[in-house]
Amino acid sequence: MALLPDPPYLGLPDKFTTWRTGQDKAVVDLSDSPRRVFALNAPTGFGKTATYVGAAVLNRKRTAFLTSTKGLQSQLMADFSSIGMVDVRGQQNYPCHALQLGGIYYRQGIKPGDRCDAGPCRIGAPCRERRSGCAYFDALKAAQSAQLVTTNYSFWVAQHRYSDGLGKFDMLVLDEAHDAPDELAQALEIEISEYDVETAAGRSFPSGDDPEVWRVWAIPIDQDLGFDVAALEEHIKELNNYGDRIPHALMRELHFKKSVLGKVHVLATMEGAWVIERELHAMKAAPVFPAPYAEEFLFLNIAKIVLVSATVKEKTLELLGVAPAQMEYHEYPSLFPTHRRPVTHVPTVKAHHKWSDVEQRTWVRRIDQVLARRLDRKGIIHTGSYQRRDLILTHTEYRDIMLFNDGTNTRQIVERFRRADAPCVLVSPSLTTGWDLPYDECEYAIIGKVPFPDTRSKITKARDEADKEYGPYCAIQTIVQAAGRGMRSADDQCEILILDDQWMWFWPRYKKFAPQWFINAVAKRRIVTIPEPLPKLQRRSSCPNPKFV
Repeated sequence: MALLPDPPYLGLPDKFTTWRTGQDKAVVDLSDSPRRVFALNAPTGFGKTATYVGAAVLNRKRTAFLTSTKGLQSQLMADFSSIGMVDVRGQQNYPCHALQLGGIYYRQGIKPGDRCDAGPCRIGAPCRERRSGCAYFDALKAAQSAQLVTTNYSFWVAQHRYSDGLGKFDMLVLDEAHDAPDELAQALEIEISEYDVETAAGRSFPSGDDPEVWRVWAIPIDQDLGFDVAALEEHIKELNNYGDRIPHALMRELHFKKSVLGKVHVLATMEGAWVIERELHAMKAAPVFPAPYAEEFLFLNIAKIVLVSATVKEKTLELLGVAPAQMEYHEYPSLFPTHRRPVTHVPTVKAHHKWSDVEQRTWVRRIDQVLARRLDRKGIIHTGSYQRRDLILTHTEYRDIMLFNDGTNTRQIVERFRRADAPCVLVSPSLTTGWDLPYDECEYAIIGKVPFPDTRSKITKARDEADKEYGPYCAIQTIVQAAGRGMRSADDQCEILILDDQWMWFWPRYKKFAPQWFINAVAKRRIVTIPEPLPKLQRRSSCPNPKFV
């Protein structure tokens, strides 16, 4: 028996005609939970967006929905703009009319096409379009008054950290919540060059990478630059009062100094454990973990916090500083049969950074053995690094059926792969999230290595040393996300083949970080040979499939 009326009766768009299995229960669980923080582990196919928007509409709560990507924002708008959801993004996403041909500041020699993040109003220059007609400020004002608002993590943090925010909310939904700790940490990071500091304040970098040394160094610069910025703003205000045109060079100087001031101020006010990562003439600063800043910059004292993802776990909430007493965690079962998405370890070698040439060749040969039995279908190889991608491309016998991306052409390569006829293999280190490859677009996925975070980054290394479970948790998240690229519905299929013998010790120890629906699909018995492929899937994707050239 349904626990709720059909979605349209609650106010959702008509396209959501009925609740999928478990959706109405999740809406009720969320609505009835007495805890401030509610984590909803919703596997692929569950219909998470209708669930959390349904809860917001049912409870008449003003709600912000945070996403990791612009694509997810656009998807939310496509589904829910008809019921009043609005979208707002960073200023770089909107054209500045004042800087384009015919704009009030175009005559100062600025090229058409400049975005709002370079607009004259950013540094105090008057602009009548800011009140009405500016694409960015119109979107911002709409978001500040709308009942349902979608934006991304970085804009949300920046808007509430450096500006006036988006108003008071009753509920905050963190979509793709497994990314929330990293999204917050990245939003708090700063990068600054020594040249910029020398130009803005006449100071050179201190030596070393001690955060306390950098904090003490930054305090007087913060004060001096603050004074300079205030003086420039006052000068621009006087020019404006007298009706004088504000020189573009003066606008540029203020914009530059405000940018440097913002970064120096972060250094001057660092609290808790931070990491300084030096380069030749630049530096990066980041908190070891973002938990101390989650309430101030992410949660914002909002009464109800909802975390939604196919891989969110209690560990995710721990990384955000949520105490067990504050939260309620629910996992909902997958509607996809486990026999259509088996996860199997294929004995190979231990894939690690110190492996020998013989081990590397053995690994590639094992991959070729898997491919040899699957030439009637398409698949993907998740390499985890460009080095391992190139190792495969150099030594495989199947180079002529492989496609690979280089970081600049990912979308084009994925589209070529989707349209290709079998046999075709996509070899990539960077397609574990954000891509859907349903039905015959991808019927198997090879995970070439347990994807531990790269600790060559000083920041990642500090996190790994501070929390010994951080690296394994991240690896499980990546594996589960990668496994979902080719399995998108109950009648789909995609087998997952893991070709790293580290799995033998890793999985028993750290499977606690995986959702139960994934654990259920992992083979219970060890195999010694290449498993037979699943029966060939007959259903084709809706993507046009011309002959691959």
